[in-house]
Amino acid sequence: MTEREQRREQPAKAMREGPQPSRYMSEGRLTIVVVALAILTFLGILSETSLNIAYSTLMGEFSISADVVQWLTTGYLLLLSIAIPTSPFMVRTFPTKGLFVTAVALFSAGTVVGALAVNFPMLLTARLIMALGTGVSLPLLTNIILEKAPFDKRGMMLGLVSLVTCAAPAIGPVFGGLVMEFLNWHWIFYTMIPFLLISLVLGCATVPDIRHGGKGHLSVPSLVLVAAGLAGIIVAASFFAQWNGDWRFWTVLVGVIVVLGVFAAVQLKMEHPLVEVRTFAFPGFTLGM
Repeated sequence: MTEREQRREQPAKAMREGPQPSRYMSEGRLTIVVVALAILTFLGILSETSLNIAYSTLMGEFSISADVVQWLTTGYLLLLSIAIPTSPFMVRTFPTKGLFVTAVALFSAGTVVGALAVNFPMLLTARLIMALGTGVSLPLLTNIILEKAPFDKRGMMLGLVSLVTCAAPAIGPVFGGLVMEFLNWHWIFYTMIPFLLISLVLGCATVPDIRHGGKGHLSVPSLVLVAAGLAGIIVAASFFAQWNGDWRFWTVLVGVIVVLGVFAAVQLKMEHPLVEVRTFAFPGFTLGM
C-alpha cells in the first residue's frame, strides 16, 4: 500500500475503531477554543461586509473611483483564497498554538493599520494583512475540531462554525451602517480590537499545541495554478457588471477553466497534492460546496 493510499485509509480506519477518548479535549475547554477561533473568523467576515457600507464615503475622502475602492473586497478575497489551500502544509509543519498566535497577530496588525489609515494604499494594505490572518484561522478552526472534538460532538461544533460564518455577512451591513451613522469608518476597525484581545487571551490559555512531527509538502507550481484560477474567478465576478459581460469577461472565464483543468490534472498525478480533487467525485460533497 502506497503512502497516499494509507493516508486515504486513515479516516475510514478511525471510524471503524471508534473514538479514542485520550486524544480528545474536555467539552468545556474545546468550547472555549472554538469561541476564540470563531471570534477571529467572525471578525474577518464582518470586516468585509461592514466596510462595504463605507465605500461611498471612502471614494469621496480618498478621491478614488468605484473600480478602485472595490479592491478592498477583491484584494481581500483574492489573498484569502490563496492562503486557505496552504493550510494543510501549515498545519503539518507548524504547531497549532503558533499558528493561532500568528493569525491573531496578523489580523490585529491589519486592524490597527486600517484604523489609522490616512490614504487608500494604507487601507488596502491593512485589508490584505487581515486576509492573511483570516486565511490562517479559518482552516485551523476546522482542523482542531476534527483533531480534538469527541466523535459525537464534531457535528455540533462544525455546525457552530457554520452558524458563525453565516451570521457575519448578515450582521456586517447593519454594524457598518450604525458605525457610519454615529461615528466614522475608522471605528469599524477600532471596535474589533477588544474582541481580538479576548480571542488572544482565550486562545493562548486553551488552544492545544498539536504537533504532527513532520514537514508538510507544498507544491509551488500547484499553488501558482490554483492562485491564478481563483484570482480569475474573483476578477471575473467583480468586474462582470463593469465589463457588461463582453469579451474580457469570457476571456477570463475560459482562462480560469483551462488553468483549473490543468491544476486538477496535475493534482491527480501527485503523491502529495495541494488539494485532493478526488473528493469532488462524491456527489454529496460537491453539492454541499
